[in-house]
Amino acid sequence: MPALPVHEPTGNMVVDIGGGTTEVAVISLGGIVSSQSVRVGGDELDEAIISYVKKEHSLALGERTAEEIKITLGSAHPLQEELYAEVRGRDLVTGLPKVLVVSTEEIRQAIAEPVSAIVDAVKVTLDKTPPELAADIMEKGGSCSPAVGRCSRASAPGCTTRRACRSSLRPTP
Repeated sequence: MPALPVHEPTGNMVVDIGGGTTEVAVISLGGIVSSQSVRVGGDELDEAIISYVKKEHSLALGERTAEEIKITLGSAHPLQEELYAEVRGRDLVTGLPKVLVVSTEEIRQAIAEPVSAIVDAVKVTLDKTPPELAADIMEKGGSCSPAVGRCSRASAPGCTTRRACRSSLRPTP
């Protein structure tokens, strides 16, 4: 992954989605120009997926499964080709194991609220950034943690990402 030119006089945005918080910063000339932190992170995205699948499909999921779904199917914007995956959980009506096929569209709907809070943090940070540096970011993109890449792969051209881990979910045709 190419290094960000943080010591140059250009704007560089870094978005780091951790387990409990998301940190957004604009860096130039080796220093932080503006930053924002919100108490929304990967754990909240996982919980949103668990709640959605429970409400819409009466299926109980574990945290690990929800995280795999987030990694495999999570996106902030529609993809050119929607993806599907089989998910295993416990049917809340019968109590028996059940397999369900979910799509990127459903997961996008499930995580819409926490993703919106992260996008708002990016907007606030950009709003506090000098116009010249904001223009640099809009022109060349920024650097994203792996979670940001998963959440916004379709919406952040130029965003440098790296996949954190592989999923054991099975893609379906």
